[in-house]
Amino acid sequence: MKKRGWSDKEVEDFIKVLPQVTDNRNPREIYQNVSLKLKKQRKRTWMIPSFAAAAAVMLALILVSPGLFNSNPEKEIAIEDRENIKSSNGAGSGDAEQEQKKQQADHDKADEVKIALNNEGDADLFEKSATAVYEEELGDHEAVTLWVPEQNANFVIPVSVVVPKEEGKNWLDFLSVAIAGLQKNEPDLLEGFPSDAELALEGNDTLVVNVPAGHTYGNGSTQEKIFLDSLKGSVSSNSEIRKIKFATDGQPGIVLGNTGELKEEAVKKPKNRAYMFVYQNGQETPYMVPSNKEFKKIDDALNAMKSGIENENLLKPSLQPEFRLVKVASEGEVLTIYLAKDAGIHNDLKSLYSYEAVLLTAKEFGYKAVKLENPPIEKLGPFNLETENKVPDGPNKKNIEN
Repeated sequence: MKKRGWSDKEVEDFIKVLPQVTDNRNPREIYQNVSLKLKKQRKRTWMIPSFAAAAAVMLALILVSPGLFNSNPEKEIAIEDRENIKSSNGAGSGDAEQEQKKQQADHDKADEVKIALNNEGDADLFEKSATAVYEEELGDHEAVTLWVPEQNANFVIPVSVVVPKEEGKNWLDFLSVAIAGLQKNEPDLLEGFPSDAELALEGNDTLVVNVPAGHTYGNGSTQEKIFLDSLKGSVSSNSEIRKIKFATDGQPGIVLGNTGELKEEAVKKPKNRAYMFVYQNGQETPYMVPSNKEFKKIDDALNAMKSGIENENLLKPSLQPEFRLVKVASEGEVLTIYLAKDAGIHNDLKSLYSYEAVLLTAKEFGYKAVKLENPPIEKLGPFNLETENKVPDGPNKKNIEN
């Protein structure tokens, strides 16, 4: 067959019959990738087939023609036309083909979670993606939140355990079941937690904590702080108790290294805190942990969730910079958050974790639900962003066998 060049009319007709391309990348990124490939091709000593020129024209038109892209922000899965790229590289471009396969594999790995999050047929979707405990999943169960030491015993973190409700049982009974469940399933979480203490109620507002003789809770300032913070956090999260009385082997009082003898401690119910991220043991899923600092306005808490909190460096920002907020408004018990038009919320785990941190922070300020205005996507994991979503019952769900 006689070889000939392509006329402008043939190139135009060829482009018209090409399939639509869906690509969520920034046009600047596409341009840089194409430019890099063209530079590599110029270094080759062999002739590029004429068809490659047509493909290059096609790619250039894609860069300047936004209408060729039909993006689907809900799925957020970049689809590349492998056949066109393969043709444009020519028959002898084995290296480029291998590079394309590697890039596609990287894209596939990054998108696996996004695909899973959008798979409505996955019966376990809710448990797999959400980190907190929500009312919809409780049924005839109760969420109990325990405050346990983090891996380096710098502070305590909340974990929530779902236990069965039983007739005639109170919050202290549920707390005991949750402790027993963690001892069986995740005993490492309870290192430093006073799980060997005997707990009993005295009236409606006092808890008596009786520790065994020879306890180590007073050996050093760290153990003392973890002991007190674990107790006060676990009590305030599950009850209306306002005072803890201490006893050692049945005798009033407990001796702690820094404090000395302590007979009772007031329990304050903290509020208006910002939920931040804490990563443990190299895990990719962060723990949601509230700040020590309490904020006057939720606007300030949300800003701190982006920038971090002074003197609380172990708590990492929980809101991505792309999570752009315009304003917040209160409508009864619903917090409405107005998002910027370019808010970078995607159906991925990073955005999901950030959204859960927002829900938990809203709960700190007394809200029952959160509504996003102008959400860029409809679904985020198990959440429908076009409606209001209830705040969680407890953070950092731990599944146990009762």
